[in-house]
Amino acid sequence: MTDGPGLLAVTIYGIEPRTFAAARLMRRWLTARGVGVVTLAVVPAADRHPFATRSPHLAAWLRARVARGDAVAQHGFHPGVGDPEFRRRHPDDCAQRVLAGRRLMAAVELDAHGFIAPAYRYTPALRMLLLTHFDWFAERHHVQGTHGRLTAETQPLRGPLARVPPSLERAVRRARRSGAPVVRLDISPAVIEVPALTHRLERRLAGACWHDAVTYDGLCDHGRL
Repeated sequence: MTDGPGLLAVTIYGIEPRTFAAARLMRRWLTARGVGVVTLAVVPAADRHPFATRSPHLAAWLRARVARGDAVAQHGFHPGVGDPEFRRRHPDDCAQRVLAGRRLMAAVELDAHGFIAPAYRYTPALRMLLLTHFDWFAERHHVQGTHGRLTAETQPLRGPLARVPPSLERAVRRARRSGAPVVRLDISPAVIEVPALTHRLERRLAGACWHDAVTYDGLCDHGRL
């Protein structure tokens, strides 16, 4: 083993019927490169319809992935393009959206222990709600659990016009110097559609010096959150 950070927490976000095919390919790509487990962030009603109604195969795939060790998280409810979703809404409306999304996932036997707000846009009321109904929620610079906080900045990878940020290497070096236990990486399913981007991501993963992959649920189970 190397002397780098101990754990790599990868999230594939924005998973819904329209991104299902790309998300599945992205997951296979990560498996082939040794990323054993990831967190799959699911949009419950991206087009204002339950995701499992529009794509039963997506729900079945998610259940199969959970059975193999992946974790599912709730990614908002039905955010629009560039929509922070929760920032300008009344707390009661936020609560209705959050709980409706959780019910949609539970209805197809997916227990989301965690929550990721679109674009990491939270309000104080939303944070309080999430601490009541979820084991953890992820922000840009940390992951908050019911028993603690893990400080670790995420490195987002979007697509199809995105670049792999050179800051990933800097984040790894900072984590190594500070003794931080986790390097976080958030990946859009669209990344798989750009061969040059996946090639660069592969090089970044090879240089990250991580020992094991972990889900955010796993961090909770081991008392990190």
